Amino acid sequence: MDKKTREELEALLKKSQAHAEQCALGSGRNPDVLITREIVEMQNERGFLTISASAGMIPKSVELFRRFINKMYREGFSVTAENGSFYRRPASAVIVEGEAIPVRVKEPIHLEEIPWGSETRKRWSPTGTLCLEIYGGMSDTPHKVLKGKTVKEVEAQFEDIIPYLRKAAARIRKEKAKRAIWEKLREENRRLEQEHEKKMTDRMDAVEELVHDAFLLKKAQEIRGYCDLMESHISDQEYLEKIRIVREVADWIDPTVDYTDALLAEKMDVSDVIRLME
Repeated sequence: MDKKTREELEALLKKSQAHAEQCALGSGRNPDVLITREIVEMQNERGFLTISASAGMIPKSVELFRRFINKMYREGFSVTAENGSFYRRPASAVIVEGEAIPVRVKEPIHLEEIPWGSETRKRWSPTGTLCLEIYGGMSDTPHKVLKGKTVKEVEAQFEDIIPYLRKAAARIRKEKAKRAIWEKLREENRRLEQEHEKKMTDRMDAVEELVHDAFLLKKAQEIRGYCDLMESHISDQEYLEKIRIVREVADWIDPTVDYTDALLAEKMDVSDVIRLME
């Protein structure tokens, strides 16, 4: 580890240590575990590799990543630190045959009992074990994990994962192809569903409109029939004038007649007229 990297890590550790102790105060939580998240968040903002480890394991974790990267470059692979979201999949990844295989250095944690007054409490605590997690598929869980208490123990397993990385790249390509086909089918199904829904909506609207028009036509015919009957029995001019107005209303609600009662339309619409007839 060079001097600049060590200084940056020390600054991160000091800042995260204060934050973690403040968060843990009175909560029974372990500051070392809180440090893990704080450091990783700051590292991701700056484009660092994905490391999840307690304060004491950060230097070893960085050294393990450095040796892993060197090994990958000797094999003709490359490493990127911008592969995605840490909270679902690691941001760092090995690029093998054009495919990004996410990787992360992680220190596992476990539950331990600690004294708490006259009782005990459980809290998450670091284990001191180094793990190199490799996500050799499209899922959010690692497919391969190299474990060891020291950097050398994990490094000794590097040679065994080279064939695995090539197979993982091929598997990811295959999974991507399957997912692309699945996405295409899903889009086609969505399009067909939307077309079907539109046809159903258009059909229902047409039926509703025609049934409504039929109802209005029937009401207009009933009004005209009433007007015809009253005109044959009444000679009073004032009443006949009312019948004339009602005939115009019948023309207004009749969907086959292009007419609007301008005066009534200022205060009501056809639906109001229908309600008066109910």
